[in-house]
Amino acid sequence: MISDGRHNKNRVETFGAALVLLGLGMWGVYAIERYVLHLPVTDRQFMPYHLATVLPGMLLWQRRILTGVVKKWLRRGIK
Repeated sequence: MISDGRHNKNRVETFGAALVLLGLGMWGVYAIERYVLHLPVTDRQFMPYHLATVLPGMLLWQRRILTGVVKKWLRRGIK
């Protein structure tokens, strides 16, 4: 077992990537319901679910990059 925390970081990033994939998969469900099953659905019905998974997923998935950017801003002082 990795004791320096890398294992936990990998889990967080994997969970973030899974959330992004789930959010993008919402549009597959939308396309099937709208164009294959001809159900009266709109993109507005799927947008909240897409955003609720993609936005936090990107933050978790790319947290190393975002953490580096925030640390640089704090070192320089945000002006």
